[in-house]
Amino acid sequence: MTPTGDTIGQKARARRKALGISQADLAALAGVSRKVVVAVEADHATVKLQSLTTVLDILGLRLEVT
Repeated sequence: MTPTGDTIGQKARARRKALGISQADLAALAGVSRKVVVAVEADHATVKLQSLTTVLDILGLRLEVT
């Protein structure tokens, strides 16, 4: 969870919707399948880190480990 209590998937979904883009459009921009975007937004643990960070980068979000 993030400091605000939202999951990465919740943050990604909210940002995508705020940008007004579909899951399919985000997938195309990130060079991943729509299935990957769905998995990111659903917080599936099987998403590859590279795919996750690519999707987040397109959304203007970042993954930070402290």
